[in-house]
Amino acid sequence: MSKELISIDDQRAAVMYEGTESLKKKLTARTPVKKIQSRAGPGGMMLDYIPWSYAAERLNEAFPAMWSFEYVGEPKIVNEQVIVKVRLTTPLGTQEAWGAHAYEPGKNRNANIGDSTQSAGHKALRRAASHWGIGLDLYGSEEDTIEVDSEVLNARAAFKSAVYVLNLSMEQVLGTVSEQYDQTFTKISEAVDWIVEMEQVDEVVGIWRIINILGDKENSVRQENP
Repeated sequence: MSKELISIDDQRAAVMYEGTESLKKKLTARTPVKKIQSRAGPGGMMLDYIPWSYAAERLNEAFPAMWSFEYVGEPKIVNEQVIVKVRLTTPLGTQEAWGAHAYEPGKNRNANIGDSTQSAGHKALRRAASHWGIGLDLYGSEEDTIEVDSEVLNARAAFKSAVYVLNLSMEQVLGTVSEQYDQTFTKISEAVDWIVEMEQVDEVVGIWRIINILGDKENSVRQENP
């Protein structure tokens, strides 16, 4: 799809013509069961999510021939993951989101950078679309953030498991991460946000950064005190 099919002014006029309430219903309509996909999550829990194609279908219904999707900057490869940032533009405005997908050529000889980049882009599109309510009913409660998907949930669960296994208090976790980055964090979310901003990665990578820091710290302590 091209970056801009018609002018933004014409797009906004079209939205006003259709009516805000009608548009809102299209975007936030409950996800049909047949469109929901599931994957295994932490502890054997099954996590529901929408495929990128469903998000695109919803966008087509709400903004026929009036939305665009493009990559922002170049893909990055971090910790065997391709990280991309995308921009989704509709008559309602613009949303940007990050997406990541595994790229492990050392472990999988069939790994393809193009396929991994495309998959990361699809995840980012899904996240950006969720800002307008698409698939939002799958996220459980109003307290859940709209960008939560299975990868984020898995990373958060892994973080909780790491803290439990290493028998660390939250004060110890914050102290270790603050020391690593020479910053003062009072909440884990602050640390994740800082990593995301400074390293230009997504939330999943940011959380795993912290998990790895905790693991490295534990290994260092064990070596010093065998």
